[in-house]
Amino acid sequence: MSVEALTWAFNEAPDVRKCCVPVLLGLANHAHANGKGAYPGQKLLAHYARKTVRATQDCLKHLLEDKLIARGDQRHVAYIPADRRPVVYNLAMHRKREVPVDLLPEAEPVSGKAAAVPDMHEEPVQEPAEQPEAEPAPPVRPAKVTGLAAFKAARQKLDEKRGAANPPASGTKTCRTHRGQPAHNCTPCKSEALGGVK
Repeated sequence: MSVEALTWAFNEAPDVRKCCVPVLLGLANHAHANGKGAYPGQKLLAHYARKTVRATQDCLKHLLEDKLIARGDQRHVAYIPADRRPVVYNLAMHRKREVPVDLLPEAEPVSGKAAAVPDMHEEPVQEPAEQPEAEPAPPVRPAKVTGLAAFKAARQKLDEKRGAANPPASGTKTCRTHRGQPAHNCTPCKSEALGGVK
């Protein structure tokens, strides 16, 4: 990929047909800094340009007719099998169009310096009038839950309390072997007893 070739294709390439711009940009994406040695395949160019392979072939033909590209040194692709070998193109980077004065880099603001803003008729900014502080709103009490919703809420609290990850309540004797298990109902001890482990 070459920034110089892409810059030429974007800004300086003269008389490019609108339909051919994406294909020219695809070629520039694969060219060297001097614009030579671009050899993307036609399927790849079609993918870049969002066109069919046939439409891409037509664009390449138009670019050759308009002398924006020319056939390059085909030795670049000598290592590729002949039946899959793409054509090498060179971009005509010596051809340049005239850039409008208002698009020249000198017309753009320089980084780090503020651009001069034209003096417009400015209306005075009015300060907002001071408003008295509003009294804080009273706290909103949750609505009383009844019926099925109350039952579900109570059931959820009970399930949270009985979770296996929660340790037994303080004051409860715990198993000497299995930490965190109640001594009177230690599940791992019961499992070991059933399996014959002592």
